[in-house]
Amino acid sequence: MVRVFIRLLMLAVAAAALAGTQWIAAASPDEAPDVGRALNPDAIFSRAADGAYICTLDAVRRVPQRCPPFGPGTRQLRIAYLSALLPKPLPALPIQVLPAPEGSVTRFVYGRIIDLPAPTYRHPAEAAAALPPLRVFQSNINWVSVIGTVEYEGQQWVQINGDEYIEAGHIDYPEASRFQGVQMAAQPSYPFAWLRWEIRPATEPGGQPDGDSLPRRTLVTVFATETVGGRRWDMVGPGQWVDHDGLSQVMLRATPDGVPAGAKWIDVDTYEQTLAAYEGDRMVYATLITAGKSDLTPLGLFRIFRKVRAALMQSYDRPMDDEYWFHLEDVEHAQFFNDRISLHAAYWHDYFGTSRSNGCVNLAPLDARWLYGWTDPQIGPGESWVTAEATNAGTTWVWVHHSGDGVTHKPRR
Repeated sequence: MVRVFIRLLMLAVAAAALAGTQWIAAASPDEAPDVGRALNPDAIFSRAADGAYICTLDAVRRVPQRCPPFGPGTRQLRIAYLSALLPKPLPALPIQVLPAPEGSVTRFVYGRIIDLPAPTYRHPAEAAAALPPLRVFQSNINWVSVIGTVEYEGQQWVQINGDEYIEAGHIDYPEASRFQGVQMAAQPSYPFAWLRWEIRPATEPGGQPDGDSLPRRTLVTVFATETVGGRRWDMVGPGQWVDHDGLSQVMLRATPDGVPAGAKWIDVDTYEQTLAAYEGDRMVYATLITAGKSDLTPLGLFRIFRKVRAALMQSYDRPMDDEYWFHLEDVEHAQFFNDRISLHAAYWHDYFGTSRSNGCVNLAPLDARWLYGWTDPQIGPGESWVTAEATNAGTTWVWVHHSGDGVTHKPRR
């Protein structure tokens, strides 16, 4: 029986190869078709059953094309089929290693305002004289650029603007994320993904974790996808299956309708929380992002119309004591594509791969720097900002879409 199983399995694999089967992942109706390859047993097995044919294990082995996709014995054969199709040796992702900076990943020193409320003064002497503060940080998220520190009458103060000081005890200095995506040396053959948290793979889709733990942000290739109990599972290696909720996946996609052939464009997937940069149909860079919670990041096809080296971002429509107030100084490498919505560096968190922004597309500082230098319009040396009108040049397209098929966002941990 085992020999028959192996022989039939090899015949099925050979038949698929002779048929020149292309493993194309299906796209949702409002998206351009995916062009990345992934192993897909549905080319051999039935996608549905009318109830007139019940498959025993032996029948599954003999006529898989007539059997329900998840009937008795079908899963074992599907997994064996997928494992047999895995290339040997497994291909490495064609990425170009980027040098990591030894020092800071930002041009500014940033401080987080803590122990609210936190008053600021034009000079420490004004605080000593009990004069009214210049302003008071009252709630939620407040980050400032730090110029330096001074001592006044034995107390440490931090200078945050030309004429603004705050007590040193109100400033914390978390380090910005050093995460960076990947630059592609060649077109990837399969989808790939970063793990969103530490994961122990299972030996089969829907199974219990029983493999060695893979660290958070491990970069994996996604060779195949199976659905078990309504949940997607991804094969990331021989006998290694991971729940799709634990991944942020990058698919190789065709140029969207409306983007000229050969143009630069950016694929932003608000479900997977990933971004990929393209020159025509060639992927050149990919990374994790943090887009808007709920549906705050607008979907559609846009163009970058303004680039700013460093911008103040805050809740212009909310008072400082509002629970959703935020104040972020010198946000680097901002690229606006829809009113106040932009791609920009985020030095205040390291949640890339998870939705949480107020609408903008957050990038790790190193990713934002790379993307800023790659997109058009280009900004001249010494210039702090540029608009498409000022350069009279073509701009980079931004395609924002949601591949979640009705699911708002993947769960957080």
